[in-house]
Amino acid sequence: MRPTATFALFVTLFTLACKPAEPPVDTAVEPPEEEVVDADGDGSPSTEDCDDDDAAVNPSATETCDGLDNNCDGQTDEGVLTTYTTDADGDGYGDDSTATEACAPPEGAVEVGGDCDDADARYNPGAAETDCADPNDYNCDGSTGYADGDNDGYAACAECDDGDAAVNPGATEVCDDRDNNCDGLTDENVTETWWQDTDGDNFGDADFAYIGCAQPEGYTDNVLDCDDGDGAVNPDADEVCDGLDNDCDGTIDGADAIDVSTYYTDADNDGFGDAGAPLTACELPSGAVADNNDCDDGASAVNPDADEVCDGLDNDCDGVTDGADAIDLSTYYADDDNDGYGDASAPLTACEAPSGAVADNNDCDDGDGDSYPGAAEACDNTDNDCDTETDEEVCECTFETYGGHEYLFCAENLNWADAYAECLSYGYDLVAITDAAEDAWVWATAYALVDTDWWIGLNDHSSEGSFVWTTGEATSYTAWSPGEPNNSYLDGSAENCVHIGWYAPTSAWNDFGCAALNHFVCEG
Repeated sequence: MRPTATFALFVTLFTLACKPAEPPVDTAVEPPEEEVVDADGDGSPSTEDCDDDDAAVNPSATETCDGLDNNCDGQTDEGVLTTYTTDADGDGYGDDSTATEACAPPEGAVEVGGDCDDADARYNPGAAETDCADPNDYNCDGSTGYADGDNDGYAACAECDDGDAAVNPGATEVCDDRDNNCDGLTDENVTETWWQDTDGDNFGDADFAYIGCAQPEGYTDNVLDCDDGDGAVNPDADEVCDGLDNDCDGTIDGADAIDVSTYYTDADNDGFGDAGAPLTACELPSGAVADNNDCDDGASAVNPDADEVCDGLDNDCDGVTDGADAIDLSTYYADDDNDGYGDASAPLTACEAPSGAVADNNDCDDGDGDSYPGAAEACDNTDNDCDTETDEEVCECTFETYGGHEYLFCAENLNWADAYAECLSYGYDLVAITDAAEDAWVWATAYALVDTDWWIGLNDHSSEGSFVWTTGEATSYTAWSPGEPNNSYLDGSAENCVHIGWYAPTSAWNDFGCAALNHFVCEG
């Protein structure tokens, strides 16, 4: 508070009383000072403060982005607003054409602009352009790395010569001193190597090579010459006995010489060589001879001049071991049926029993292996035991032949199964009648022996009504009695077997109970 006028007068009088007289002073009264108002206490008088109710607003304040003129310069948020752009594709970059200033980002807006295609997130200033063969400006900088100056379909960055359409990574490398396929190599795998051919025989010298695209004069494509100074020496030349390796095979006067002689190893020194061990040479090798007729060059007693004897060796080298010319042969006999007994009319002389021959010559039928001395006599119309008698005391059956087949008419009474087994024991089967002529002959033969029923091989054991022969032959002919087959046995059981002679004196086939006892006919 400023001092009042009364107080000032008092001070003046007091000073005059206590001090010596001084020169007179101006006693005029100054006008009162105007009172300063600072309602918000921010140090700025209300006359300068644009909002004396808000201490944060005054000329000394820092402008902030809050919608107020914080520094009282007559502008709101100047210099502190942020520019935002709409980011429609959500890639973090906005479209500059949608720029707006604000303290906070509007919905869907971002601070970073520069997006050149805000409808496609692949395009923005932060996008990477790593494919120089892609013509799109992904990073919005107005340029791309793509170029194809020679229009060969390969970008300049992906090939090694964008001025030549014949040069690119897809081209085929050719021998032309260029990197045609852009792999960093020139003429790789397409050059050729030639070798010097001094003697002009078309075979080259391995010590002098040339690598390039074209064959130089005086060069050839191989390294096979062993003497490039002699045109008569090369792989195509004939080897001759002259002390040179004419054909370049590494051997001088080798066994392939066209004028060599052939000799044979004589390991047992008997004067005869081994034909299996020939030696071709320009001169006779040690331990060899010109003769090659020795058949065992490990045994000096075996050679063309030796006598043949029974000792398991071809002593005289005639190609036969223990041959018919042996001086100590034995006599054997052919055993064609392999029953151990030979045919006296077929003698064989040999050192050992030949295959198919035996020392015994008492076989009475060397074409039948079941006929020999001591064999069991069988019911087959044959002298099985070579005693000059046939079927003695062993057969109740009569042997007959018809149409190239053998038949046994057996008067023994057996059920069908036993009759079948009996036929099999003789090496036969129950008869299978295949036509009317055979049927008539079988019945006539049987009827002449005994006027009764005879079992045949027809049966329907497997399937009722489906008759088959035990031999497996097809049932192509039948001669059933009237009303047969009827599968009606006397005791009511099934009739699965067939006999003939139901209505003698005709064949008259009938199905009958298999347990009945009848004579039977076998066929083999």
